[in-house]
Amino acid sequence: MGKKVTWICSLLLLFGLSSVASDEILNCRKEINIDKAAECFVDVAVREKGKLLSEPRDSEISTLTFINNKNTKYLPDNVTTTFPSLQTFIASDCSIKEIHKTNFVGLSKLKNLYLFRNQLANLEGKVFSDLISLENLELQNNAIDHIDRNAFHGLGKLKILYLNYNKINELHPETFASLSSLETLYLDNNAIIHIDRNTIRGLGKLERLILENNKLDKLEDEMFASLSSLKRLIL
Repeated sequence: MGKKVTWICSLLLLFGLSSVASDEILNCRKEINIDKAAECFVDVAVREKGKLLSEPRDSEISTLTFINNKNTKYLPDNVTTTFPSLQTFIASDCSIKEIHKTNFVGLSKLKNLYLFRNQLANLEGKVFSDLISLENLELQNNAIDHIDRNAFHGLGKLKILYLNYNKINELHPETFASLSSLETLYLDNNAIIHIDRNTIRGLGKLERLILENNKLDKLEDEMFASLSSLKRLIL
């Protein structure tokens, strides 16, 4: 029986019919950029949930890139164990349909997260809660139509948030409650009908608020009175 199994496995390998698909292992191509910082590029598409990066732990990597890969639908779950010093995570121009907290758990040093031009529709509660150092979050040009009230929980250092060019039609009054350091908020080109004044009440450091090309009928009295740092407002 043992010889027969070995013979069958050999045939499978010979004809390329191994049970392990070619995209099971997520290899990473390491490069040093002009600033002498280490970057890692993933060339293999991620088509299933729960995939893991195969690279050994590398604390030198500061940037991880999944860019312009239309076959990538999900993000791996072990980024922090592989690249504990990651500061920039780029997964733009892919076909990512959903993200979960497991994709970002432990990335406490991450400062920039680029997820624009994907197919995201929903932001679940506390999905970014481990990103305590995040300063720039780009989610524009997706299909987001639902944002959990706690989606941005833990992002106390976030300065710039791009949510423009999505399908957002309403915002919970507590959506931005955790964003005490936010300076720029892009909400333009959505389908927002109404904004409760409490939605932006805690944004004392907000300097730029872009709301053009929505479906706002009217604004509440003294809607922006609490925005003491506001310098630019586009309706």
